[in-house]
Amino acid sequence: MSALPQPIQPAPLCSESQLRVIAPSGPFDAALLRAGLAHLREYQVELDDTLNCSPAGFLAATDEMRLSALQRALDDPQLDAIWIARGGYGLSRILPAVDWAGFQRQPKWLIGFSDVTALHCAALKSGVMSLHGPNLTSLAALDAPAFASVDSMLKGDFSGSSKVRLRALNQTAQSRSGQLLDSQGSCLVGGNLTVLFAEAAAGRLFVPPDALLLLEDVAETSYRCDRMLTALAQNPALGKLKGVIFGEFKDCSPGRWDVPIDTVLDEWAEKSPFPVWKEAPVGHGTVNHAFLHGGRPPGWRLA
Repeated sequence: MSALPQPIQPAPLCSESQLRVIAPSGPFDAALLRAGLAHLREYQVELDDTLNCSPAGFLAATDEMRLSALQRALDDPQLDAIWIARGGYGLSRILPAVDWAGFQRQPKWLIGFSDVTALHCAALKSGVMSLHGPNLTSLAALDAPAFASVDSMLKGDFSGSSKVRLRALNQTAQSRSGQLLDSQGSCLVGGNLTVLFAEAAAGRLFVPPDALLLLEDVAETSYRCDRMLTALAQNPALGKLKGVIFGEFKDCSPGRWDVPIDTVLDEWAEKSPFPVWKEAPVGHGTVNHAFLHGGRPPGWRLA
């Protein structure tokens, strides 16, 4: 079997770069959007007209309006980046109708996380890397190292901070103590566990061979996380992983059975045939470092 072609990495941004903000998922807080925009003054930023629409329940706008906004942005040859306003839910409703031909001809950065995980997976399947990082409404709340990570990566520095330490969860991972993450696999992919689980259920999950898979989540009970991890582990798409990295599982309660989320992650790692690490600085809190989705992993150190 021939190797998959190397995905395309969009060009670094500069002061002349054109960015567009769209909301293809859930409704957003206008004040948080303005706070995020204040951090992008060095770029040429425009807001899609649909940002002024009234929310459609748990969606930022109707499916038709959100799809149209996403398609226009993907097709626009003048844009250098598309920054997602907020996650929540909604991309899975419109992704099957997206045409990726224009985006493939002229790739641009896709930036966001959480529900945007589905968009990252689709972009990689179309042959283009993207940036798993904060949504625009969470940009202002980041701590300084997390903001520096997304800022530097957009400008072409994907090394990541070697001050980040990932903790081994099984013997295979422990044997690699002292090494750097970027020596462990061909690329880093993943994001939100719930979204990846849903993508697998829809038959869209795409994970390149020899990839490292990063997983994080928020507001899920521990048994639901266990169910999703168990199902993903049995999915043929993940049969050739080089390892798994757990980010933050924020506000994931022990549920009625009082099983802490760390217990679920630790037990899952013990049964895993590949190395597993935890404490990646990625998740729904103020610590949310960016990483190149589908590209070389950052140089985080393995403890």
